[in-house]
Amino acid sequence: MFLIGALVSVTSFVGGACSSRPPMPILEPTPTANPPAEQVLKIVPTETPFAVELATELSSVTNRAGEPFRARIVTPLAAEDGDTIVAPGAEIVGRVVAVRSPPDPAILVRFDAVETRWGPRAISATFTRAQPEPSVVGDRPRFAGYDGALQAAPGIPLFTQDPPATAHVVQLPPGARLRMVLTDALAIRALVEPAQGVTPAQGVTPPP
Repeated sequence: MFLIGALVSVTSFVGGACSSRPPMPILEPTPTANPPAEQVLKIVPTETPFAVELATELSSVTNRAGEPFRARIVTPLAAEDGDTIVAPGAEIVGRVVAVRSPPDPAILVRFDAVETRWGPRAISATFTRAQPEPSVVGDRPRFAGYDGALQAAPGIPLFTQDPPATAHVVQLPPGARLRMVLTDALAIRALVEPAQGVTPAQGVTPPP
């Protein structure tokens, strides 16, 4: 009986000692400081070629000066470092500046903006001479006020002494593709964060 009482006393003493021990503190992880984001300039060089697909019709018969038109980017526009600035499917918008009637029909247009990864930005571009649609040819601006023109392509004469025939209208339906080229660099100022890539910032005009 004495032995059992001694064991009970020792057990009670050990249990009391354990319960009075203060709890182990919980250590919070120390946050590591991230380097600040770096601002960089993403530039798509001038004379970069690309293609678009019309979303609205361009016609020397139905279009009037001041009317807007829309197209979608077919080939991406990439910066000098390879980063995509304008992705396929992005919208480019513009407006008709003037319409020229036969015998030399043409549509003069101006481009207003293109949708980039950081929102719409102004774009300077024009048409290449050769176009996927054989009925038209592109023409660079010959004076201020417009960015490019689409003209009716001259036909092939039946006889060498005959002048080449020209179509009476410029008619491009939605879905028609056009070849274009940048006439000024497309520049975007972006924030580059470590291990997170590029984040949006604001567009800028190309450096001189």
